[in-house]
Amino acid sequence: MAASALAEVKATAIDNPKAKTANAKSASGKSANGKSAEANTAEVVEKSNDGAKTQGLSGDIDAIVAKVGKALGLDPSLIKAVIKTESNFNNKAISPAGAQGLMQLMPGTAKEMGVKDPFNPLENIWGGARYLKRMLDSHGGNLNRALAAYNWGPGNLQKHGNKRMPKETRRYIEVVNRNYANFKKQTGKA
Repeated sequence: MAASALAEVKATAIDNPKAKTANAKSASGKSANGKSAEANTAEVVEKSNDGAKTQGLSGDIDAIVAKVGKALGLDPSLIKAVIKTESNFNNKAISPAGAQGLMQLMPGTAKEMGVKDPFNPLENIWGGARYLKRMLDSHGGNLNRALAAYNWGPGNLQKHGNKRMPKETRRYIEVVNRNYANFKKQTGKA
């Protein structure tokens, strides 16, 4: 993403102090700012989508992760750990199951999170981080359960619990936690 595009993002909902509550739904199904999740995401992405895709440039991804983490109250190191584990920072990654982009969003999840282009790093990180935040909130902040829900699906976790969790998901949790610890060390927050 061009530096000018990132500067434009600063004027959008990500840097808006109200953005932290922008995704909390009211009884009407709208966000606290009266907009749908799709409208909030579109507002963030519209200003930054100058047609340039980052192609996995770490500086741009770091800037996006920092802004999204701040807006959602998520540790950027955690977001980066999920990205590292899911796609190894490849914004064009597609899994055999059909998950797409940096945070490997399934098409239904991407749509639910308002992501129109899952290969656009800003949209994918914004949608994936919002989904991760939702999993954390729905599991009382328990990181391992939130990661299991992110990877295996919240319905599977709820239906089958930890005892029937696939080895792949158990391994996923270990790898994300290891990557999270490494990113925290790099930032001096370990």
